[in-house]
Amino acid sequence: MIIHLALTKQNKTMRYLWSLNEPFQYLLEKANINQLSNVRYASYLPQMEILKHENVILFISHGGFNSVAESLIFNKPMLIIPLTPHLDHADNALRVEKSGCGIMHLGWNLKPILLQQQISLLLQNISVNIDDNMTYPNPSDFKKMNHFFAAAHRIGRLLRSAGGTTQAATIIEEFLEFGYQHLIFNQPTYKQSFIIHSLVLLVTTATIALLVLLPYCCCRICYRKFKPKLVKQKGKAH
Repeated sequence: MIIHLALTKQNKTMRYLWSLNEPFQYLLEKANINQLSNVRYASYLPQMEILKHENVILFISHGGFNSVAESLIFNKPMLIIPLTPHLDHADNALRVEKSGCGIMHLGWNLKPILLQQQISLLLQNISVNIDDNMTYPNPSDFKKMNHFFAAAHRIGRLLRSAGGTTQAATIIEEFLEFGYQHLIFNQPTYKQSFIIHSLVLLVTTATIALLVLLPYCCCRICYRKFKPKLVKQKGKAH
C-alpha cells in the first residue's frame, strides 16, 4: 500500500516514514523496491519524536489507542485502517472520523485508488512545501486549514490540557483514598423517572392548551364587547 502511494504521480514529492517489521523488509529488498527515494522504513521508529516534528502532516495507522492519542496530541490528522482482530481499532477509527480528525478506511476494502482519494481529501487546501524547508500550517490560523487539521488541533489542545500523567496519578490516589462512590452518576429510580416524566407531560399539555385557548378566549371577549355596536350599526343601515 505504502509503495503504491509512493509511486503515484501526485505523491512522488511526498516523503514517507514506514514502521515495518524485518520479515517484510526482506520482501521489499528481494523485490528490488527498497530504493525509493521518498520512502524510509525501519523495524522501529520513535513515534512520539516523529509525530511532534513540524514536517509530519499525516499519520496512517491501524488505530491503536496509543497511536491515536499521540497523533492528536501533536495535532496530526489520521487515516486509520483498522485491523479486523482488534475490535478497539475500529472503535477508535470511528471516533476519530466522527470528531472530524481523520478518515477510517476499512481493511477489507483496501483499494489503492480509494486510499489516494482519501489522502488527497485529508491534505486538501493546506500549504505545504515538499522540499528541504517544508513548512507546517500555522496552528493559530485555522481559517487556512481544512477541517481535518482544524479538528485535530482542537482535540489536541483538549488532550494537552487534560493534565496528562500527573492528573491520572491524582485520580488514582483519590480513588485509593476516598473510593469511587463520588464518581458514580446516580441515575433516578423508576418511580422518580415516572414522576418526572408525568410532570413534564402535564406542564407541556397545560402550556399547549393555554396557547390554543388564549386566542380563542380573546376573540370571544372581543366579539361580546363589540356585538351590540355591530347590531345597532346594522339596524341603522336598514
